Amino acid sequence: TTTTTTTTTTTSSPCVRHPLTELLPGDSFGVLCCNSSQLVAALLARLRVTEREADRVRRLSSTAEDGVPSHLLSPCTLRMALTYCCSLAFLPKKTFLRMLAEYTSDPSQKKRLLLLSSLKGRKQFNAGIAVEKPDLLGLLSAFPSCRPPIAHLLQTLPALAPRFYSVCNAPQLRDEIRFAFNITRWSSPRGVARLGVFTPWILAELTARGIVQPLSQGATPCSASDDDAGSSSPSDDLGSTSVASSSSSASEVGSFSSSSSVTSSSLVEPPASTCLSLSSAGASSTPLELVVFSRKRSLFVYPPLAGNLQSPIIMIGAGTGIAPFLGFLEHRRALCGSANTPTVPATPTTTRATGLGEAWLFFGCRHRTRDFLFEEDLQRHLEEGSLTRLVTAFSREQPDKVYVQHKLLEHSRDVFRILFEEDGFLYICGDARGMAKGVQQALLRVFEEEGDMDVAVAELFVRQLLE
Repeated sequence: TTTTTTTTTTTSSPCVRHPLTELLPGDSFGVLCCNSSQLVAALLARLRVTEREADRVRRLSSTAEDGVPSHLLSPCTLRMALTYCCSLAFLPKKTFLRMLAEYTSDPSQKKRLLLLSSLKGRKQFNAGIAVEKPDLLGLLSAFPSCRPPIAHLLQTLPALAPRFYSVCNAPQLRDEIRFAFNITRWSSPRGVARLGVFTPWILAELTARGIVQPLSQGATPCSASDDDAGSSSPSDDLGSTSVASSSSSASEVGSFSSSSSVTSSSLVEPPASTCLSLSSAGASSTPLELVVFSRKRSLFVYPPLAGNLQSPIIMIGAGTGIAPFLGFLEHRRALCGSANTPTVPATPTTTRATGLGEAWLFFGCRHRTRDFLFEEDLQRHLEEGSLTRLVTAFSREQPDKVYVQHKLLEHSRDVFRILFEEDGFLYICGDARGMAKGVQQALLRVFEEEGDMDVAVAELFVRQLLE
């Protein structure tokens, strides 16, 4: 199952300039995450590392030509290296499997590892490891006689990648950062429970501190190919994740508001990173500290870098892919005037007399009652005129699944008018493997049919939109 939680935290500090205060709507930031302490403890036990050895500070060295991997801290403890530096849930390369085979004493287990690492064993690899996605502990458990030295493991384990999240407010308008994330949980084809690396951890930590209070309970079954966009799989364990990729629908939604302080950190951090302390207002519990850093700015910001506020925009998002658009709309609301001032609602083809171009949002999720993130915020934006039109696609509320790409075709005339006739801007935030491909095909049909274009010309315009 997947849970979606919305969080809010302030980022002010009287003495330290916080790197996140300069974020614009559409920007994202990175979080340095850590592996589960239970997983690390179990792995150390599996490798027969004693508690004393696990927590002894040591300086790392290597006989390899390229030396100690750059992502490892030195000096540090083995527990720290496995917790903060190395990924323990990754799709192993063939070279990694061959390394494990070197330290496997049972002939049949060694033979299987060598088969999985060979071209001849591609079918077995794809049917087993690639589908089941075991973490390192699960992989070692499948081959009990495999006893790799921890020094060799540290030399070969990949770095634990930061997780990236889109800002879902306009930070420059108030000293606050909001972000949304999926809690990644799913079952493998063999029924083994899998968890993401970062989001289950942060939800547990925030809940334990009373910072996050779930507003509803429930569970929505999901599989690796059943999502709001057409096709996706949970990716938190196998690479970098961001709020722009939603693997399933939400079963819990919560929010919190907190104060923060910026402190120094003993971890090796990216440039311009700080330790962000999250704590609920008035709470006596220990704050949760996260190491965060701003991400290099892309073209996915509002106002559009190549346009202006009069340029109309179309926003397309599924699941938590709606997050950055909340920042877009909050910025537009500020330009419209005070949020508390009574306003005249916008019509499908006009906006308030503010000089702002139209803003259409196409949003998709599974169920209106369980997964419609930020519904009240969006309705408020409609009433205040910062959002011109909201078009929703609830994929599981009718016999035939309906996605945002289907809604684009239903409104093809307006889509063509905004993007072609009025030279508007298009923003897409969602699963690149599923939704984005479907949206691209829908846009091709819009340009072909509404613009009376042949396929080659339509492809050219769509390609220019997406560049």
